Amino acid sequence: MATIYTGRKKALTGCLPVEMQFPGYVGDTLDETTIAREVAASLAVHRKNASDHAGLKNIFLGEQAILRRDPKDRRADNRVVVNFAQAFTRDITGYSYGSGIQYVARDASKIEAVQKLNDMMAAESKNAINKSMGDNQSIGGRGFIAALPDSLEQNGVPFELIDLDPETTEVVYSTYNANVPVFAYTHFEGTKDGKKAYVWKIWTATRCYTVTSADANLKRGVMVMNNVFHLNGEDVVLPYTPNLIGEIPIVEYRNNQFGLGDWECAVSLFDAINSMASDSLNDVEQAVVSYLALFGVDFDTTDTEGLKAMRQNRLLVFNGAPGINQDAKFVTSQLDGESANQLRAYFEAALKVVVGIPDRDTGQAGSDTGVSAQIRTGSGDLEIVAQNKCLYTVAAERRLLRVILKILELSKKGLGIEASDIDVEIPRSKTDNLQSKVQAGATMYGMNMALVDIA
Repeated sequence: MATIYTGRKKALTGCLPVEMQFPGYVGDTLDETTIAREVAASLAVHRKNASDHAGLKNIFLGEQAILRRDPKDRRADNRVVVNFAQAFTRDITGYSYGSGIQYVARDASKIEAVQKLNDMMAAESKNAINKSMGDNQSIGGRGFIAALPDSLEQNGVPFELIDLDPETTEVVYSTYNANVPVFAYTHFEGTKDGKKAYVWKIWTATRCYTVTSADANLKRGVMVMNNVFHLNGEDVVLPYTPNLIGEIPIVEYRNNQFGLGDWECAVSLFDAINSMASDSLNDVEQAVVSYLALFGVDFDTTDTEGLKAMRQNRLLVFNGAPGINQDAKFVTSQLDGESANQLRAYFEAALKVVVGIPDRDTGQAGSDTGVSAQIRTGSGDLEIVAQNKCLYTVAAERRLLRVILKILELSKKGLGIEASDIDVEIPRSKTDNLQSKVQAGATMYGMNMALVDIA
């Protein structure tokens, strides 16, 4: 049975650390005695999210349902994958983040400091990390970036940016406000004492917990086996170190409020198009390898070699009644090509409407202008997709900015700016309405406005 994808669920907890507790709060306190329990409680959501992302990533990489089709009762069994998933992610991510994510000063006095911040981001290859995050966001509905202090500072930047795998990372939010993260974790394979060990790193705003499968110093009750976090018993104390940043360093970039990927609602359409393409090719092959029926031909049924040759050469022999005229015909059954093309065109048109991708096969009107062409081809839909996606990306970028600015302060390389001093901009097509932009710029220049304001 095919998997049905319906977005990624948020992991929630009602157990808050002291710094997040509000007047009247009566729940447990998230600390070294309760963190293991809360991580274990979040694993059902995490494993489902990770499994869904892995399945969607396989579809993106071309491992689609048509390749697992049962060949039973099929004389020709071609399996063709028309990989719309990869094309859609390429186009949507490239359109949404093709010019990167830029920080712009809200006040002229902060321009120099914000430019230094942009230079640091460039030194950390932020655009490449954004591209990887954007692909994960498009495929599985979520991407993750972590900002951590860089003690080596090989490029002079006191922080490092890490693109984390959605299959091994989770941010757990408060049940009292599902937009506020309480803790986050990631897990990976490492080594300890020369042996393979699974490592879990768990952060709150003030603490960092580390658990490994080779760690025998825990009080009791926590095991990490085959990269699975187990909790046995309630008396569990996890060691921790202070998180001096004061922020959770892992930031989740959701694609939308439901955590839906860009094309996961259209997976059934992918399957239908693949089946149409494969069976159309089967139809051609079956015509080529069709059976030849010979009528009115006597054949010795005891000739085993002859029977074998008939099977290999796809021959059917019918003796017929005495005196029947001899005849030969190819036996084949073909699809109605016109109907198949219409059905395939319908599926592809529906697919592009669902995902929001422009249609290249809409013809051209002689009176087309730029705007009318966008409406006719659905190019405006792609802009809507990008705008909706970027609303959530900007919110995530603001969280990342807070983490980075705190790291800069701790490293004594603070820039004297707050996250509120910065606008997050995600530019896309700089050529849209170019004539109007040039005219407006010329008008402002004629009014002797400052060049920086015109730009």
